[in-house]
Amino acid sequence: MYFKQLYHHHKGWFTIIILFAILQIVNNIRQDIAFSPIYQYGMYSAYISPKDTLDVFEVAVNGKPLQANGFSPQQWDKITLPLRYYANSACNNNGLYTNDIQRLLQRISVTANTSDFIFSFDKNAFIKWYRPYLSSIIKEKIDSLQINYSLYKFDSSFHKIQSSPFTQICR
Repeated sequence: MYFKQLYHHHKGWFTIIILFAILQIVNNIRQDIAFSPIYQYGMYSAYISPKDTLDVFEVAVNGKPLQANGFSPQQWDKITLPLRYYANSACNNNGLYTNDIQRLLQRISVTANTSDFIFSFDKNAFIKWYRPYLSSIIKEKIDSLQINYSLYKFDSSFHKIQSSPFTQICR
């Protein structure tokens, strides 16, 4: 009914909407690159169950652990998100190319050099950047900095099952 009214009212808009719908259906069937996340069916098609494990970055400055309740949510995000972004980038670096980029390049018949997509991540350079960045957030001089990556498990209780220094992530 809507399309019939739109066709009689404005043939240009009718054509645009029908073309968009057809392109979106083809895109969902082929599972190509999403050009509109609002209409990407795969984003909304499955139930997301809660995880039974939680990974946490634990930061200690001058021997004293930083607690989330001592900072605003925005400050805590500024403290922890760079660690998470760095770890995700460093750990998923090769996998991103082999799982996603290479597959898409093959579909459009393009050959590429892997070094164009895989980056090197220097942990020491990151820590050198992170130390003054963290100092500016917590308003404290940092003499010693310790960052651990810990994994907690939820079952009948809440307990730590693994902890490793930040420098050993992705080994």
